[in-house]
Amino acid sequence: MRARATHSTNLFMTTRPHDAVNELLLAPELTAGAHEAIWDATVHGRVELSRFPAESGLDSNDRFLDLLLERRLERGKLHLEGGLTRDTTNRVESFDLDTGLVTRKIDRHLRRWTAQGEYALTERWLARAELGYQAAHYPEGAAVGLTDYTWIQPSLSLFYRWNARWQLFGSLAHSRLHFDNRANLVSKTDSLQLGALYQLSERDTLQFSIGRRNTDAEFDVFFFGIPVGRLTQSDKGLVYNGQYTRKYEAGTLEVNLSRSTTPSSLGVDTDTTSVDITAKRAFSPRLHGELRISAFDSKTIGNNTSSADYTRWQLAPAVFWNLTERLALQARYTYRRVKRDIAHATAHGNVFTVGLVYRWDPITSAR
Repeated sequence: MRARATHSTNLFMTTRPHDAVNELLLAPELTAGAHEAIWDATVHGRVELSRFPAESGLDSNDRFLDLLLERRLERGKLHLEGGLTRDTTNRVESFDLDTGLVTRKIDRHLRRWTAQGEYALTERWLARAELGYQAAHYPEGAAVGLTDYTWIQPSLSLFYRWNARWQLFGSLAHSRLHFDNRANLVSKTDSLQLGALYQLSERDTLQFSIGRRNTDAEFDVFFFGIPVGRLTQSDKGLVYNGQYTRKYEAGTLEVNLSRSTTPSSLGVDTDTTSVDITAKRAFSPRLHGELRISAFDSKTIGNNTSSADYTRWQLAPAVFWNLTERLALQARYTYRRVKRDIAHATAHGNVFTVGLVYRWDPITSAR
């Protein structure tokens, strides 16, 4: 169970005149799990009841359901995870054609599933096959420029354990993204990545992979409102993923770097780059601190500029105080900065949050 109060100076990250808003949130959640010698199953449900005392039009009741299943085999495992989300676009999407800003609250229905299988070919070689699926639906999205989409991606990876410290791997993926809009846009991306995982020491781990992608987008072309054919555009680019982890006696440091293609509900496929730096430290058995610095850049694939083109920076220090074994107090400050290409303007915002978290034991069954 979580309860929190939030004060936001610029909730929608707009450069226009705006008022600060206060939010009260209550989020009950439940985790149930079953664990056996060869399989695990976990279900996690959460409801977020959000109320804005001075802006009732922003109130929302968001619901989340996550499922995880795993079956261990003699030389591998099968893994399935997925989720259903019913939330709103208060903080998720941007669709104003002039500024790229959120202008009204729209419901979103999101489904996502990932099926994965691993098999040890030899003592050193491991094969992994994966199928990812995601679908977003906006019941009233068409009126404001939001587009339903379906994304599916099969991939195949091979891992080779060179020695106790080195592991080499490669991954081949093909994704298909379909937007349910007037242009009937279909984007297909093929990518190949090669990488390595290196155990620098008992406390340091480095993983990095890099490769190339080729994206082909097909869409309908209209002449005076009449479809006259389909046009294909191609785009190439880099894809990469990196992670560095350092463990300290009283904390951790983690750096994540990635570049990939990401669907946008504005009806375009985007080339996104993200950097996340997270430092955690335990000041005492009850008091913990965290600092997170992140940057995110989104660009429409091809030679076009859209409302999906923006850059976001974020700085978020936080403290966590365990009052008891079950009850914790949390306080966080977040500074946000968003630059939107289509508006040629930068917005700034501050968020102050204080909350309580109470944990019950999960419902589990084990033998």
